[in-house]
Amino acid sequence: TTPPGHRVATPALPEPLEGFWLIGVEPPRVEKLGARWIHRIEMRVRAREVGRFRWPELTLSVETPDGTPFELPVEGRDFEVASVFPEFPEQATPFGLEAPPEPTAGRIPALLSAAAGAAAAFACVGLVLLVRRRRSAGAPARRPAAGARSWEEAREALAAARAELDADPVAAADRASRALRRYVTRRFGPDAPVRTTEELAATRAPRNMRSRWPGFVDLLQRLDGVRFRPPGEHRRQLAAVLEEAEHFVSDSIPPEEL
Repeated sequence: TTPPGHRVATPALPEPLEGFWLIGVEPPRVEKLGARWIHRIEMRVRAREVGRFRWPELTLSVETPDGTPFELPVEGRDFEVASVFPEFPEQATPFGLEAPPEPTAGRIPALLSAAAGAAAAFACVGLVLLVRRRRSAGAPARRPAAGARSWEEAREALAAARAELDADPVAAADRASRALRRYVTRRFGPDAPVRTTEELAATRAPRNMRSRWPGFVDLLQRLDGVRFRPPGEHRRQLAAVLEEAEHFVSDSIPPEEL
């Protein structure tokens, strides 16, 4: 919350974010309420494990009406992600999405209270863990920010999964599944990290990977066979899936990058 005329820049979050996948950060939306402006920043995350975590400390860049910049530190917050499986032992499908509650109007002092307001907003995102799919099926895919090439990152992650195959096949399958989902999202656009395998199987293939989509879904389904079933003779099966996953990534590298 700031006095009128102030601007707040979109904050940068560290990646990887401990315990979460960062799906996206939306630019600030400003609600102008007379003598105060409320800057709301939506961060879309998905929890990838249970446990105690810390939402990172952030520094907000604020600009006054005359163009003077200054930085506003926001403290980190400790919180816990817990499983609800013990409370719903018969639940075999995802619960689905739930809309966030309407914000409660309240009187917040002036600019110096902005840190508390911003920290509360970030804590809300971490605790409630609501993922809102803002993009419709026909909307254009959002491209990732420039950075390391997606196939190089995927190859490294799959190699790491292969390295832990003997010690922990389930962890290796988890790592491989995350790598494939992130790779497809960065390379082709669909929001694979926030959808279950069943949802992806029922989704129409993106136009730019129609021929590769069935193979991608099949790899995820076979990895799920290791991740979500009682341990057994997983190693040989998983080794074959990892080999096919590596081939899937190599086969989809743009020709000009080979």
